[in-house]
Amino acid sequence: MNEVDDQGIVDFAAALLLRYLRRGENVSVAQPIVEVRRDLAMLRLHWVMSSSVNEFLDYLLANKHQTQSLLEYHKRIDDGVAHGSLDARATVLLQTVTGHPSILVSKAPMRSFNTGPNQIVAWVVDRATNYATELFSKAIADSNYGDLIEKVMLKLAAVRRIKRLREPLMGVSHSKRPSAGAVRDAFRSRQPLYRKAVIAYDMLRRLEQGDPDALRDVLASTLFAPLEPWRRFELAIALAVGVVISEETGIPLDLAVLTARNNASVMQCGQYAIYWQQATSNFKRPQLEPSEVMLKDALHAYGLSLSTERPDVLIIDEDAGQVKAIVEVKYVAGDSGPSRFREAVGQIVRYARCYARESAGIEELIRKSLVALTIDAPVRGDNEMVAPSALDFRSLKTGSLRGWVRQHFLDRREA
Repeated sequence: MNEVDDQGIVDFAAALLLRYLRRGENVSVAQPIVEVRRDLAMLRLHWVMSSSVNEFLDYLLANKHQTQSLLEYHKRIDDGVAHGSLDARATVLLQTVTGHPSILVSKAPMRSFNTGPNQIVAWVVDRATNYATELFSKAIADSNYGDLIEKVMLKLAAVRRIKRLREPLMGVSHSKRPSAGAVRDAFRSRQPLYRKAVIAYDMLRRLEQGDPDALRDVLASTLFAPLEPWRRFELAIALAVGVVISEETGIPLDLAVLTARNNASVMQCGQYAIYWQQATSNFKRPQLEPSEVMLKDALHAYGLSLSTERPDVLIIDEDAGQVKAIVEVKYVAGDSGPSRFREAVGQIVRYARCYARESAGIEELIRKSLVALTIDAPVRGDNEMVAPSALDFRSLKTGSLRGWVRQHFLDRREA
């Protein structure tokens, strides 16, 4: 029997896990699959919690004296006494023009911390502050990120109180990045502080370019996922469905931030909304069968009612106001694929009674639905009988989901 590829599942679901702001556990990544253009905003928020930023802030707070200044000469005009090196030529010209015989022009030395290396430090601090504030606003109190981002924000607040950084922080441009010369000077500095600032800056730059090593380094310390592997697999399948629908329809995929209070769809692609573990308003309890009546009565004896049927993944056509497909996801561990498949098909048949718009549409909904197993999906032998489609994680990665989407989510003439 094949083994479940848990690492592959985490990597595959990385784009949704970036947005998983609930309680979970830190997970390792090998080759996280993200789309930089779509996921860049969330990647930047993860950068602010990464080890490169935290190491830079910790070092800066412990070594404030390493911020270096330069002596810069500024022009001064005084009367009678020169406060600096006299500029004879400029003095003669100004006295001639003004007719003021005692006016003097000099160049006075002034110490400035607004140097190229300090500009790198200030830019990283300023950008990290903006991203930390944004992440803190995303209802993270119930997630693992709450403690992480609170610690980062306390460090940033302490850094911003350092007197030597006030001038360069005031000069940070939100629309302009530090010059190549400033980056070069900081990297060549003998002070470790500036090299650590460059490392944090360069990590963000590489992250924005989709560099695989940067993605792995940042997410290794910041990516959290549900504790249960089967929930991670459900997210991977939901994401896979959304991505393929987006690719086949040409409509951008919008991924939601998953907070503890999130009851909406986890992603949207045009008219299609994809829900994870949500009954939605489309749930309608059908007329109970005799065995269900007996179950209802038995539960009533204990003051309980029948539970609401919540499929693993629901795909809803919001334009039509109806469920397009049900996806039942099964993580095969300590059991056989056929056994979990039977369970999933039974659930889809039961769910179809609750989510089909009318009884005549139950069979159609079953045909359009899907069972996704981690391993050992059975091969269908009869395409005419009323049954859902089936795939496993290995076949999903080789494109088997595309045929299902083309069959049920595109006009047949275009498929």
